[in-house]
Amino acid sequence: MKNIRSVLTGLFMGIAAIGFSMTSAQAILIDNGLTTLDTDQNLIWLDLTESTNRSYADVAGQFGAGGDFEGWRHATTIEVTALFTNAGFPPSYFIPSVSTPLAQFIALFGPTLAPNLLQGYYDDDATSGDRFVAEALIFSGGSFAGILTDATDLPSPIIGNWLVQSAAIPEPGTFVILGLGLAGIGFARRKRAA
Repeated sequence: MKNIRSVLTGLFMGIAAIGFSMTSAQAILIDNGLTTLDTDQNLIWLDLTESTNRSYADVAGQFGAGGDFEGWRHATTIEVTALFTNAGFPPSYFIPSVSTPLAQFIALFGPTLAPNLLQGYYDDDATSGDRFVAEALIFSGGSFAGILTDATDLPSPIIGNWLVQSAAIPEPGTFVILGLGLAGIGFARRKRAA
């Protein structure tokens, strides 16, 4: 009877751990200096200031081994849209007054012109080779965020490149399940010893 009870206790704890690990978590943008981690997409974003004054084609030509941007790639429309949305600014979002969170978002990725503009090239998902610009802009009396527009490929000090790479982050639920499983085993042994 004790064995059945301890097995059922361990099983219940494992199921509870899986349930806790499957709950949705709010996306968090974590500043790591020249990079930012988006926990929702599990992507690392390079600051736009690292690629300003370089064209889309120039940057894309530096993705290979030994290149200036080895291991990086241009973000897709879906990824850029999700980034802006996770930050609280879905595309074509108008904020009636100057927004502190938008100013913080711009500062996080490195403003490309003064402290109020953030622009960068990204890939169009549908057509290979097409490039577009995603921007956030704060202007007097209000602010825009997440404008996605077609762009010509020119090097510019006010346009960077939205570059990403996958982040290898262990799933938090794995640690929860492992910890609860070990606690269940310890609990069962303690009961058996008593």
